[in-house]
Amino acid sequence: MAVLVSVKKCEDYSSLKLNSAIDKAIELAGGLKSIISQGDTVLLKPNILSVASPETAINTHPAVVKSVIEYLKQLKAIPVVAEASGFVASTDDAFEKSGIGIACKSEDVECRSFAKEGFTGIEVQDKEIFEKVYIAKDILSADVVISLPKLKTHVQAKYTGAVKNFFGAIPQSQRKFLHRIGTYESLSAGIVDIYSVVKPDFAIMDAIVSMEGNGPSKGKKNNTGFILASSDCVALDRVACKIIGFDNDEVLHLIKANNRRLGYADFREIEVVGDLIDDAFKKFKKPRIQGGNVPTFLMDMAFYFYKREPNIVKNLCVACGYCQKVCPTSAIIIEEHARILKKNCIECFCCYEVCPQEAIELKRSFLYRMLGKLKKRKE
Repeated sequence: MAVLVSVKKCEDYSSLKLNSAIDKAIELAGGLKSIISQGDTVLLKPNILSVASPETAINTHPAVVKSVIEYLKQLKAIPVVAEASGFVASTDDAFEKSGIGIACKSEDVECRSFAKEGFTGIEVQDKEIFEKVYIAKDILSADVVISLPKLKTHVQAKYTGAVKNFFGAIPQSQRKFLHRIGTYESLSAGIVDIYSVVKPDFAIMDAIVSMEGNGPSKGKKNNTGFILASSDCVALDRVACKIIGFDNDEVLHLIKANNRRLGYADFREIEVVGDLIDDAFKKFKKPRIQGGNVPTFLMDMAFYFYKREPNIVKNLCVACGYCQKVCPTSAIIIEEHARILKKNCIECFCCYEVCPQEAIELKRSFLYRMLGKLKKRKE
């Protein structure tokens, strides 16, 4: 039996049009009633890359998140929205600027950083890159996990959608590791390793205003005008790729996911329902693939410049041990005050989230702080 992927036209984010499109897309893709029971915790994972407004098409639009929350409430489920933004941005700032934090507040739904609940190390079966990935506990403990991606091209992965969305489910150090080794092939393999552990239940894609060219943040907006939905993230991404003009074998992480039997990327096993793909077709400007030709020392310099790492404020620390208990890699020891073993730290920032004394700060690199001060002086 073919896996269903629904495609529904939706020209803008006005609530009536959007709610109707999302409702129909979900139902055409098989619905959520067989997946979700009353009282289930449903983890919604939007794509929040950076501190950017909804108009930029960088992040999942808040109206899409709000509409899905409303749908889940009708099923008497308990939605939770969680994410960890890109390594440059603060997740809390990104929630606020993206409008997703406001949307969650209006629906009285918790919206939080993955760092609040922490991460758990999981062994990867049939691994290509990671023997173990640290996955957000919010995802592992939820009854149902739904990906809410934004349709975008990507300068390192060619395309980012429902599968790559879970790149945000791992801590910063593992994300940096994948970027640091720097090839299209290694990044694609790492994405699939992560996805193989997460195994989401459903996906609803914001493809109303998408991004083409050098995404995921520097591309141009494209008024695609669609919502897509499926219980198979790989199949959904394959249909989205066809809509924007990518060939069958052009996106490597989808091929790898298909080969590892994590989903379907072969159109012989996919049934598109709703609006026709031919009507949806939008020829996208493809990204200029980067990575693999950047010297390692330059990558290290870039990561150092934007680096945020937890730092103990000794005069505030009372050695209560909360940070030590929550640390997934035993990178904190308690003496007169807490001490962080830098070599073991995976930059998950759980210690920062739980410290009751606010004795842990996220410290930027010296160069970043100095340039920030110079910029303020000029202003």
